[in-house]
Amino acid sequence: MSRVKYLIIALIVIWISCWNVASGQVVPFGDTAKRFVGTWQLVSITSAGQREPNRGSNPIGLIYYDATGHMAVQIMPDRLRPKYSGTEPTPEEAKAAITGYTAYFGTYTINEQHTSIQNKPQIPGL
Repeated sequence: MSRVKYLIIALIVIWISCWNVASGQVVPFGDTAKRFVGTWQLVSITSAGQREPNRGSNPIGLIYYDATGHMAVQIMPDRLRPKYSGTEPTPEEAKAAITGYTAYFGTYTINEQHTSIQNKPQIPGL
């Protein structure tokens, strides 16, 4: 085969691979990775063995993994939010209101050789 034919075949394979993920089709996972798919509830969160004071004593959080390799997480602090001094928060009050809140999304992969999970807790209603 000529170089052009190899290049065309390679581009078609790459295009098909990208199309499968972008179209929302299930990405093949091994048994361990499949156990991550679903919605998980935050049990606790620490940094260097200490709770982060901006999150409060019992933050609420969810993390979601889907079968196409996408994930999303939200963590909401468990603390009282001070009342605003006016109808609109000052920059300091706005910062205090969102401090400790985390949200992000993206893609994920599982390294099955270095991953083990014991069980998958069920969240009622999800």
